[in-house]
Amino acid sequence: VRGKGRDERQRMTLPEPTTDALAAWLGTRGTDAGPLFPSERGTGGIDTSTVYRLVRERAASVGVRAAPHGLRHT
Repeated sequence: VRGKGRDERQRMTLPEPTTDALAAWLGTRGTDAGPLFPSERGTGGIDTSTVYRLVRERAASVGVRAAPHGLRHT
């Protein structure tokens, strides 16, 4: 994962379960150029409001309150 403003320097690594999940997603999504997570309408990548809504909905479905920024701290 590259940090903002750093073209070639690696700033962090991802845990193996995360890399496995991304590899599985790319197997479904395909490896063509484009957004990693396409919008529901297929017109570009998902926007911040969609990410917020998806996180809130998934958290609520298991009885938890959560927002995307809060997940960064866990």
